[in-house]
Amino acid sequence: MTKDLSLEKTKATKSEKEKAKTTYEHPGAEIMFRGPNWTLVKIEDQGTLGSDAASFYGGYYLYNEGESRWCTSPHNSNYFRTYIKDGPLYVVLPNDDGGSVGQKTGLPQERYQFHFPSGQFMDREDRQINLVEYLNGKMGELKDFFKPEFAKGLVSKGGEKVEINYPDSSAGKYIALYGFEDLFETLPDTIEKILISNKSKEQIALDVPDSLGRFKNLDALLLTNIVRTLPESISNLKKLKFLSLNNNKNLESLPEGIADIPKLAFVNLVGSNPNVKIPDRLKEKMSEEMPGFWHVD
Repeated sequence: MTKDLSLEKTKATKSEKEKAKTTYEHPGAEIMFRGPNWTLVKIEDQGTLGSDAASFYGGYYLYNEGESRWCTSPHNSNYFRTYIKDGPLYVVLPNDDGGSVGQKTGLPQERYQFHFPSGQFMDREDRQINLVEYLNGKMGELKDFFKPEFAKGLVSKGGEKVEINYPDSSAGKYIALYGFEDLFETLPDTIEKILISNKSKEQIALDVPDSLGRFKNLDALLLTNIVRTLPESISNLKKLKFLSLNNNKNLESLPEGIADIPKLAFVNLVGSNPNVKIPDRLKEKMSEEMPGFWHVD
């Protein structure tokens, strides 16, 4: 049967848009969360109805009339089609508009649009906000809701590698919001590589949880400028070949169990605490290739 495209709804009616001023419910979008202070809208429709919704919540790019500067908000925006094909748009609106609303839509002037695949978290003026600060602060009621969205970006498409650059990526923000323990509980136990780097100026020194030991297929572990301690359960990583712990100034010692990892070939402590305590049994197996970098016999 041929689908009659002429019968498809492509935009909201005038009455639906009027209603959306107060309910925030607009065709082409879905209310995902209503809390004490915030309402969360999700736009997932990739067609004209979704585009119409994005235009409404963005206020048709009429910034001087109290609406937004989001590039997804002009009518029939090409930018909308670019972003929506990679993942949904989220719009966050305060339940109390404080008396300041957009002249075109009647929506609160304070509003935010999030797109996790591109790592863009924008205020009305299309300026990037510090999402970690917001979710740990004024938007705290949304923190648990967004957890799955952050988690989606943790594992590579092949499901074999976790590569996180803190705080630049959405996955990097996961660490700041939920911590190492939650991160390691979220990851599939089949992964083969964990590569986590702190590229910020923040002094982060986290304790790697015991759950590290469940990644039986792990052959490479890189933790740069982000850890303070490693668990004894690291000895369970029988396939681990490469261990890089560079630039960890607060790392004081390595677990005794590292010496029991049968396939371990290289240990990298370049730039870390020069007085880090290395187990004697591991020292006996190590040949220094360069300062702070060893081959393990």
